[in-house]
Amino acid sequence: MSTPLVTVWRFRDVSEALLAKGKLEAAGIEASLADENLIRMYWLYSNAVGGVSLQVPQHRAAEALELLQQPIPEAIPSGSPGVNYMQPRCPKCGSLDVGSEGINKFVSYGTWLAFGIPIRVSSNKWHCSACGNEWETMAEPDANHPEVSAETMTRIHVATSNKGKLRDFSDAARALDVDAMPVPDFDKIPEVIEDGETFEENARKKAEAYSQHLPNEIVIADDSGLEVDALNGAPGVLSARFAAAREGEKPSDSDNNYKLIQELSLRPGCERTARFVCVIAAARDGELLGTFRGEAKGEILQMPLGRRGFGYDPLFYVPALNKTFAEMSGEEKTQHSHRGAAFKKFLDWLKG
Repeated sequence: MSTPLVTVWRFRDVSEALLAKGKLEAAGIEASLADENLIRMYWLYSNAVGGVSLQVPQHRAAEALELLQQPIPEAIPSGSPGVNYMQPRCPKCGSLDVGSEGINKFVSYGTWLAFGIPIRVSSNKWHCSACGNEWETMAEPDANHPEVSAETMTRIHVATSNKGKLRDFSDAARALDVDAMPVPDFDKIPEVIEDGETFEENARKKAEAYSQHLPNEIVIADDSGLEVDALNGAPGVLSARFAAAREGEKPSDSDNNYKLIQELSLRPGCERTARFVCVIAAARDGELLGTFRGEAKGEILQMPLGRRGFGYDPLFYVPALNKTFAEMSGEEKTQHSHRGAAFKKFLDWLKG
């Protein structure tokens, strides 16, 4: 008798589905794709059929989810920068999301029209993906751009080791001329136990405790979670520990996602509406400066979709955008997420 297959992930893009399938097969997990050929022929059918389904044997579903939940590694350059290398910044907005064009495409295209062959002409032009600014040489921020100078840029520290949260805060801060950086040596500071009954209590407790390790600096900490209506607001403040089998255990994102899918499967026909909640607390020298709350409404999918986010992002679907949080760009997530909403309130207060 053949082993039953279950869908563990869905993809809108066939090429991404093929990469995920190859990743599982490289780990020795048999995998197959459903609706792949249909979507190749008629791409517009992707939304109608729920995308390309990645299926694996039922007894290896949890292992496959664990692998697929791992972040996609960044591209690694063949050469290593020297010790004096400094990450380029946009001289207009301060963004690090910049790149060099390498060749002058306009001139090269012109030589192709004139002589029948393209002549590669080098260019020192740089382009900023954040604000669209272009410049010829890699200039550092100067007096002509005081909004990004080291003297005037607002600096805050974020008390978390979660790379996903740090990325979200950095994306939101960058657009508003704020330098958000992790608390130095965060892993060496005693961990704050999050035993509060509300998001506000946990965020405040962390901000006050961690700010004592950075005199005169503003430190922010957040507590975020998912509230599912069909589960009476669970997992709530226990979102990061939803799948924990015992006290003190720290389950992975895939464990928590699998637990959520399982809990909702026991309630067929239930409303799958949910909201993400984030509360940010700001403190200096152990004293609370304020708390800021943001929410985002959506629905919980039956299977994860998208691989850009973290936590419950692949299951949290926003109907207005026809995307999950895990499918959104950093800019989109800042605009529509609970963390982006709370952080904007904090920055409005900070600037005011």
